Amino acid sequence: MGVPCANVLFSLHPRDTAHPQGFADGTLSWPDRKRLGIEFAVGEGITATGFPVAGATAPGGEKAAYEAARRYMRAHYPWARQAVAHRTYPVGDRAELGWTTQWTWEHDGVVMPRALDVQVDRQGRVSRLDVTLGPTRLDLEPGKLSAVEAERIVRARLAAQSGRRGVPDELRFDAFALKAVERDGEWRAEWLVHESVGAAWDGAAPPAPGSADILWVDAVSGDVHVSAFGRG
Repeated sequence: MGVPCANVLFSLHPRDTAHPQGFADGTLSWPDRKRLGIEFAVGEGITATGFPVAGATAPGGEKAAYEAARRYMRAHYPWARQAVAHRTYPVGDRAELGWTTQWTWEHDGVVMPRALDVQVDRQGRVSRLDVTLGPTRLDLEPGKLSAVEAERIVRARLAAQSGRRGVPDELRFDAFALKAVERDGEWRAEWLVHESVGAAWDGAAPPAPGSADILWVDAVSGDVHVSAFGRG
């Protein structure tokens, strides 16, 4: 067609012709194939949701959920064993949707663009999968802005957009991660700043990467972006 495509959307269907409904939807970045996201859904007539993990049982807590996610990782994405850090956190206030385990890489205090996220539901099945296949080490221009300065920049930006209305006192800004982001072929260190109302982010579970309440602030120039892709 001659039109560049950033993401391919797809659905997975069971081989059982008696239940042809899709049981998972996903996205794959194209043509680089470096970002994969799959969310397993409930389809009419499908009793099992998620992807089964061999040897895993229904987790009763964070530790068991991590063990199930680790089993899946070792069977399908063994490269994540080399991650420098991993963490498991609940999905939902009371882990109603299970737990997500995330494997990440860092260099010089910046989260690198390689990660594996495996969400395990209450039945011990993988209900969501996110894969990012970026570099594990990048030599970036050192950041000049602190987390607090990035938060101030976002607040000032919103104040300028609001005009006389100003910024509500209850609106909070939390710079919760410093990550490497590629824009127009150049890797930059950027603060991810989350906007929320009420109490400060407690750090238990990171905001969703695609959340509309997240802004990206270049740690060197202070430029603000509304997404992890493109400019502006």
